[in-house]
Amino acid sequence: MLRCAYWLTQTTGPLTLGYSGGLDSTVLLAALIRAGAASRLTAVHVHHGLQPLADTWQQYCQYNADKLGVRFITETLSLEGQHNIESRARRARREVLLKHTQRSGALLLAHHQNDQAETLLLQLFRGAGPQGLGAMSEHSLYQGMVILRPMLGISRAHLEKVAHLWQLDWVEDPTNQDVDVDRNLIRQQLMPLLEERWPKVVNTLSRNAELQQDAATLQHELAQLDYQALVQADGGVCLVALQQLSPARQRNLLYRWVLARGWQPPSKNVLERVWQELIPARADAQPQVVWSAGSWRRFQQRLYLLSHAEAATPEENKVVQLADGARYAWGAGVLHVSLGVSNGVGAVVPQHWSELTLAPAPKGAKLNIEGMHRELREVWRAQGMPTWRRLQAPTWHYQEQLVGAYGLGTRDEARPKKGEPAWVLNWHWNAPELVW
Repeated sequence: MLRCAYWLTQTTGPLTLGYSGGLDSTVLLAALIRAGAASRLTAVHVHHGLQPLADTWQQYCQYNADKLGVRFITETLSLEGQHNIESRARRARREVLLKHTQRSGALLLAHHQNDQAETLLLQLFRGAGPQGLGAMSEHSLYQGMVILRPMLGISRAHLEKVAHLWQLDWVEDPTNQDVDVDRNLIRQQLMPLLEERWPKVVNTLSRNAELQQDAATLQHELAQLDYQALVQADGGVCLVALQQLSPARQRNLLYRWVLARGWQPPSKNVLERVWQELIPARADAQPQVVWSAGSWRRFQQRLYLLSHAEAATPEENKVVQLADGARYAWGAGVLHVSLGVSNGVGAVVPQHWSELTLAPAPKGAKLNIEGMHRELREVWRAQGMPTWRRLQAPTWHYQEQLVGAYGLGTRDEARPKKGEPAWVLNWHWNAPELVW
């Protein structure tokens, strides 16, 4: 319980407890109350509806929370089908709990040392690397919110002793005996066999998970340093410099780059395609490797990691009102409008115009800029703009006529003369959020 007290001193905001009514969460709830945290605690019970006794468990949790004077919330999930039901239920439960967690506080989960050992074995059997073998952390961040597991260093046997000492009641999930479930097989059959041969195996596996977390942290920090050294102004990574790294550092950077986007890493086959097909491709090639979360793309010796939305061409035009300080999101960027004075060049339009229409560049479209008729996409290609950006770059239209484009400005016939009042247009591409 000392770990619990320590984490409570580090977190001063509201606390959300994932409360199932089982031994683990029941002990943690009691410990939090004994630590004086009842006034800032909310117990959230997720009703999956997957078991016949689910209503009874919910009623027990409600009764116990009321008896202890703790705020209680029930969230009911509706999960259709049986395919991968456990994994989907686990993800849905986490999202529900985070919904009730404030950024100034923390989400408390009641995982213990045995859970940690079981998770490490599961990840080992799945062929996971240090990130997976690190299993669970006592303190972590997810979607900007703090997740605490204050009992991760405590065995289930010790929790049972505490529960009996404190005269606690809890519910038992009968599905925990179903050895068709991988974790239950480990818990019910494999772990007792291992403990018979190595009595301290749970503690040993838990300690190994901590060592793997250290290794994963070092890999994470190295990837961040490599990314900062190789990333270009437009968000692409320099391929020439990337290929000068060892193969292990290349793989580490790509893997951690995906994690920094907040995505689940792609399969090993997808990553191998990046190393085997995309990175060594010809300098003038524009290959891509696509998977469910996004795609790796190559352009002019730069490597990009894009979500599907970031790579998509806007499907609809957008009418924008011209007003000082106006901002309009469209496609892969944002248009900023301000009132100013024309300098005779660039993206400026007459002040008497009240609106414009944003649209992708029509194929073969040209603009008369400084006396030269220039094809938009050819100019963008010469400027080094990636192929997908050329399909996303905004052009602006007035009364159904093309009058200007990103990177070229407004055509000569429509651009205000130098010194005249004008609307100044500034386009900013959306930058992908990276959380290292």
